[in-house]
Amino acid sequence: MRIFLQFKSSTFSPAQTDVRKKFLSFIKKTFETSLSNVFKEIFSEKKFRPYVFSPFFGRKFKEGILGPELSFIFSSGNYEIISNFWNGILELKKKREDYIAIGENLYYLENTNL
Repeated sequence: MRIFLQFKSSTFSPAQTDVRKKFLSFIKKTFETSLSNVFKEIFSEKKFRPYVFSPFFGRKFKEGILGPELSFIFSSGNYEIISNFWNGILELKKKREDYIAIGENLYYLENTNL
């Protein structure tokens, strides 16, 4: 199964070398808020992770500059992982913490598709 997440910001942002880490920290934050023990199972030790993700930097991406749109696809064959990730996203939306901070910009979650 796949979940497509689309983020928007009001301004352009200089691309940093740690953009991938920002997406990983968002994934960790999502699993932490899903109120289950899946976070400990996945991230407690260095091992195979049962999911993949692929970020997209938008149509206006230029070398060194991120556009106002970011998105990524989160995918897993494990239904428990997908349901916990989805529940984590719903919790983040309730808490208004559904954003990725890159540089000085906050990219807020605008759309999700399962």
